[in-house]
Amino acid sequence: MILNVDGTIGILMVDMWRALGYDETEINEFIASGTLNAFFIVGRSIGFIGHVLDEKRLAMPMYRHPMDDILYDVPEAEEI
Repeated sequence: MILNVDGTIGILMVDMWRALGYDETEINEFIASGTLNAFFIVGRSIGFIGHVLDEKRLAMPMYRHPMDDILYDVPEAEEI
């Protein structure tokens, strides 16, 4: 399992809920309802807003990666 920032936040949230006295059933309900996904989205939104503000501050257009670099040139599959 790769432990990145999002995984660390998830683990810390569960640890915090346990320290606050929530039982395993309540914690599982939080997880099943998507509470951790909400924290993931908030973090990504803050990062995206930061990129936009930084590019505006530097008077740069929004970065767009060249399409040639991300599109795959895959030949059509032959009929069997």
